[in-house]
Amino acid sequence: MPGTVVVLVRSRPGWTLLDRAAELLLAKRDIRVELRRAPAAAGTGPGQRVLRMLNAAPLLVDHVLLAARADPRGGEVRVVEQVLFAAGTRVPPDGAVTARVILHGGPTDNAAAALPLLAGGHQAEDTAPTVLSVHRIALPALGSTEVSFVLNGPGAIDVLASDGTQLTGQINGIAAVDVTALARGVTGRVLPPPPLHLVCAIELAGATVEEAAERIAFLRELVGHLKASQRGHDRLRVGAVGYYDHLSKNQYARTPALVLRVPPSPPASALTAIGTWRPVRRVRDSASALEDALQAAVPLTADRPGARDRSHKVLLVLGRRPPCLPEQVGLVPACTYGIDWRDQLRRLREQGVRVVTRADPSTEPPSRDRTGLGLQRHNDESWRELAAQGSFRPGTDSARDVARALAPPWCTEGPSCPLAFAEPLL
Repeated sequence: MPGTVVVLVRSRPGWTLLDRAAELLLAKRDIRVELRRAPAAAGTGPGQRVLRMLNAAPLLVDHVLLAARADPRGGEVRVVEQVLFAAGTRVPPDGAVTARVILHGGPTDNAAAALPLLAGGHQAEDTAPTVLSVHRIALPALGSTEVSFVLNGPGAIDVLASDGTQLTGQINGIAAVDVTALARGVTGRVLPPPPLHLVCAIELAGATVEEAAERIAFLRELVGHLKASQRGHDRLRVGAVGYYDHLSKNQYARTPALVLRVPPSPPASALTAIGTWRPVRRVRDSASALEDALQAAVPLTADRPGARDRSHKVLLVLGRRPPCLPEQVGLVPACTYGIDWRDQLRRLREQGVRVVTRADPSTEPPSRDRTGLGLQRHNDESWRELAAQGSFRPGTDSARDVARALAPPWCTEGPSCPLAFAEPLL
C-alpha cells in the first residue's frame, strides 16, 4: 500500500527459512526500520516490542481537538482546532504526556458533546481528516469542565473526565466523512442575552421579624447566583422596593417609611443599601401596602435614557399578603391613597416588565363565614393575577432555580452546536 512503512522484526539468526524470507523482503521492499530481537530478559514478544518502539517515536503531525468558538462581536459559531500535542512530541519510556483543557457548554444543555481527536487537523474540505477517536461528554448550559487528554503514543490518546473516569468513545472504525459532517454542522450564531434589569418588591412586615428577614436573605442569595452567571460582565442591575403596612386608613399624609426605594444599580451597591432595611412585625393580617410598592416600581423599571441595548426587565414580588384595594370591600382594607394595584400592574407590563412572584402561604386559616371567604377570595385572586407571568414556591424553588428562570434567554440561530466550546460564551 502506498505510504505504508514496513517494520521488519527479526529473530535470532540460524533459522534458514526465516533468514531467507527476510532477505527476499529486504530485496523487494524499502525497509526503513529493522528491529532485532531483544534479550530474553526483556520478557516481551515481537508485537510488544514494535508497539513500544512506535509509542516512543515522535509525533509526525499535530494531534488536535476539534471544538467550537463563537465570535464575540457577531456571534458566528465556527470550528477551531486546539493543538493538544505538537508535532515532535515524544512519550517517555513507561510514561505518558497529559494535556488538560477546560471545555465549555453552549447556551443549552448538551448531553453528548462530541470531542473529535484528529492527526494533522481538519485540512481542506476535499481532504479527509485522519480521525483518531471521537469521545462524548455531557456539558451543562454555560457550564465548564476540565478534560485530560493522555498521550500514550502516536495516535493513542485516553480521554479522562474531571473526576478521573475514562470517557467512552469510538476509537476504531470512524469514517472521516462522519467527522467532516460533524464539523459542517457547526454553523449559525449565538448572541448573548440582553442585560438583566431586576427589581424586587419585598414585604418587610411579617408575622415575625425573621419571616421578613428571610426574604432579604433570599434576595442576597438570588443576586449571588445571577452575578455568577454573568461571569464578571456588567450586565446585571438590581433595584428594590421595600414596603410595610398602612398605619391607618384615615392617614392621608404619606408615611416616609411606608415604601423604601433602591434605584437600579450594580449588585453590590444595591445589596449594601438593602442591608440597612429593618424588618418589623405586621400590623394587619389581611393586606399590605403592595399596591404602593407596585406604583414605586413603575419608574424604577422604565427604560434608561440613552441605553444602548434594551434590557430584560423583571419585577419579583417577595411577600405573603395581597395588596389593598382602592376602596374597602368587606374586611379587605382600602389603600390610604386610593392606589389601584391592577392599574400599576398594567403599567408595568406595558413597559415590558415581566412580573413574577414568590408568595409565602397564608399563616391564618380562613374562616368559613362570608367575611372570611371574601378575604380568601381576594388573596387568591390577587396572587393569581400577579403571578400570571410566573411564580415560585418558598421551600421548593431554590434561589439557584429562580436565578436560572429569571436569566434572559440567549438568542440562537441555526442548529445546536454538536461540539464543546473552547472558550466560555460570556
